[in-house]
Amino acid sequence: MEEDAGVFDFIIAGGGSAGCVLANRLSEDPKNHVCLLEAGISDRSALIHIPLGILFLIDHKILNWRYFTANQANASNRQIRIPRGRTLGGSSSINGMVYMRGHPLDYDEWAGAAGCEGWSYREILPYFKKAENNERFGGTTYHGTGGPLNVSDLKKRNKLVDILLEATDSLQILRRDNFNDDDQEGFGFRQATIKNGRRYSAAKAYLDPARNRPNLTIITEAIADKVILEDGRAVGIQIIQGGARKIIRAKREVIISCGAIVSPAVLMRSGIGDPAELAKHGITVTNALPAVGKNLQDHVAVTTVVKSPSMKSYGISVRAVPRLLWNGIDYLLNRTGMLSSNVSEAGGFIRSKPGLDRPDVQYGFFPALRASSGRNLSYGHGYSINTALMRPKSRGTVTLKNAEATSNPIIDPRFLSEQEDLDIMVWGVKYARRILNSQAFDRVRGEEMKPGKDVQTDEQIAQFIRDNCATVYHPVATCSMGPGNDAVVDNQLRVKGVTGLRVVDASIMPLLIGGNTNAPTIMIAEKAADMILGKSPLPAAVLPGD
Repeated sequence: MEEDAGVFDFIIAGGGSAGCVLANRLSEDPKNHVCLLEAGISDRSALIHIPLGILFLIDHKILNWRYFTANQANASNRQIRIPRGRTLGGSSSINGMVYMRGHPLDYDEWAGAAGCEGWSYREILPYFKKAENNERFGGTTYHGTGGPLNVSDLKKRNKLVDILLEATDSLQILRRDNFNDDDQEGFGFRQATIKNGRRYSAAKAYLDPARNRPNLTIITEAIADKVILEDGRAVGIQIIQGGARKIIRAKREVIISCGAIVSPAVLMRSGIGDPAELAKHGITVTNALPAVGKNLQDHVAVTTVVKSPSMKSYGISVRAVPRLLWNGIDYLLNRTGMLSSNVSEAGGFIRSKPGLDRPDVQYGFFPALRASSGRNLSYGHGYSINTALMRPKSRGTVTLKNAEATSNPIIDPRFLSEQEDLDIMVWGVKYARRILNSQAFDRVRGEEMKPGKDVQTDEQIAQFIRDNCATVYHPVATCSMGPGNDAVVDNQLRVKGVTGLRVVDASIMPLLIGGNTNAPTIMIAEKAADMILGKSPLPAAVLPGD
């Protein structure tokens, strides 16, 4: 027997990047009673707030859902790690804190080819700016000031980053000062969602100012099971908390913000999805939407790793003990040094072939010896460069293992199922090697551990990619926005065929953007909040040349 656990105007299922934004914006009006549900725990852990804590969050048993893909047929039949945040702030509480929006043409493609009216770059830029307090670029054409989300330069950078940019300069690769203006191409320093040496997650930015509002109720350790539907309208949501099933009711709207992995699963458990898929699990169809859980896209990537005798890099070794101790003191006194770094301090975007209208390969440089598990450090010193494919042609799915909310979904990105994806990745690894083999790195050069000196031909590199590729944790598009039958939500993010139900998170992206997805997810939620409250959209941006 389900317990009645309250009535609210709005229920937001999911306390991640989008959910935190919505909780803040919808509760700004004291007349709106808002309930935010989060399956994980509160975000009190010091590992969240100290930027270098990311090294311990990638496989954390409490703060991370620790998902894995199904066996990937084109990636040596491996299961690949899909970390997702299991705490307030969601993945913004465990991610790399890189502030990246994607290319302007990505959003014009949403509005154009994907048919999502109102989502062009000029129309979404004001919401990026509304969200942002950029310490360096704020108050300019492309950047905001005074918004909830703090964006900054790192106070101190590792010296290997200067060597990287010396190398890319020597190859006549464009030096990029800002990856979030009118273009991306080139190499440069990255900005991060950090303030005074501490992570600025969506929970820090949006929930902290709102937590004490009497009209906002935050419920943690509450798993969203399914939406309660009556006569084609969403009237509440069933949750599982402490082993008990409870129903929370909504007078106005239910908003699903559980992310690209879980949002489609919640819809499917509610009877909204592909009838053939639902039938496998004995779920009664309430609304046939075959696109639910389809169209999964993610950035596939692989890392080139060099072991170095130099002590310039971040690293763990006996020789490094005095420096590690000093870094701890430096952080406590000044909030600077190694502990204040997100490790991913620089990078770049490159076109894999002439004639492309935007870069299609992203590089992330790590002044550290990167372990096979991802962002964790190996013992010793070195440096790594991550090659990521920005717009993969491969498409995957999220499906149900069974009808139980406590069971993980089946995640099958079908990485490298399109030959073109593998071809671009091979090119990208060769280009990464070209950068690392440049003269600038001679003074810190050591042994290339991955791919290694025996991997030279295109086919050998391709096999290295199949054996080692991973994701940079940007799943999107499983509840895609669009006008046709191949979409789940309309351009107002309303679930098709259901009244009072929206999806607001990265799952609504029709196409994967060329960059990290946290900032775009926050933008989506800012725009959605105005839609939900019936506000007029912010005026479209006027750009240079207009």
